[in-house]
Amino acid sequence: MDNIKGNQRQDDTFLELVFDHLLGISRGECHVTEEQLAEYEDTKKVNILAGLQMLHEDLELYKKELRTSIEAEYKMKILEERNKELERFTYVASHDLQEPLNTIKNFVTLLKGTLANTLDEESDLYLGFILQSTGRMSDLIYGLLNYSQTGNDSNFKYVSSKCIVEDVLQDLYAKIQSSNAEVIVGDLPNIFANELSMRQVFQNLIGNGLKFIPKDQNAKIKVDCIEREDSYEFSIEDNGIGIKEADKQKVFKIFQRLHNKAEYQGTGIGLSVCQKIIEIHNGKIWLESEFGKGTTFFFTINKDLKD
Repeated sequence: MDNIKGNQRQDDTFLELVFDHLLGISRGECHVTEEQLAEYEDTKKVNILAGLQMLHEDLELYKKELRTSIEAEYKMKILEERNKELERFTYVASHDLQEPLNTIKNFVTLLKGTLANTLDEESDLYLGFILQSTGRMSDLIYGLLNYSQTGNDSNFKYVSSKCIVEDVLQDLYAKIQSSNAEVIVGDLPNIFANELSMRQVFQNLIGNGLKFIPKDQNAKIKVDCIEREDSYEFSIEDNGIGIKEADKQKVFKIFQRLHNKAEYQGTGIGLSVCQKIIEIHNGKIWLESEFGKGTTFFFTINKDLKD
């Protein structure tokens, strides 16, 4: 009889212990220890305590995943709002701002034509400056339009990055031939990506390698890829003029130009577009460069985009 009462007290004590642990688990805590497990010879009780440990771990993992999902959804909603604001601004930039620029260009062109025989050299020079300035402003506005629209196409599929690069090289054929450039393409993988966007990335990065080259030197560009555990790491290496250490972060900022337009053409938008595209692909973009000795741009494309 005493043994029965003793066993009952042990069961009641164990039951209270289980309830205490359940209460702790509800608060995100688990106090089941290896020492407690070793105290019991009853396999069922050991399994119950071990099960409480697993329950706590599973609940904490679920809470972590839920928190991550909520944060991602919140960020997505903020991003959608920002995109809507950007689209509204883009309309103003591409339409309302272009109209006065077109008016200025038309009037200056009309003036130059009408007063061609009466304009002195200085006045003709000033009108030329006005046309050049309005032309640059127009390029910047269209560049902003292009930047804002980057990533709006959600058509992701498996594509051959090697074929994309080959198409880009075909588009750049005239420039490659005229500058006696050498372009080496390594073994490139199939990736799950937006084909049009990836074409923009390779077009910009290879095009920069052809553009930013010393006048007395032929461009040499190498396009390659390394497969990582969770991503593909692409590299575009050139032997160009290089980038100073202080300018390495500036190059990805929109409208940031490091060189005089008379030396190298461009709007300062291309690398910003590349960064935006790579971020949409859950990747990152960076560069390594030694001033005067060339630059290598790296970017990653996440393998798990399809999931």
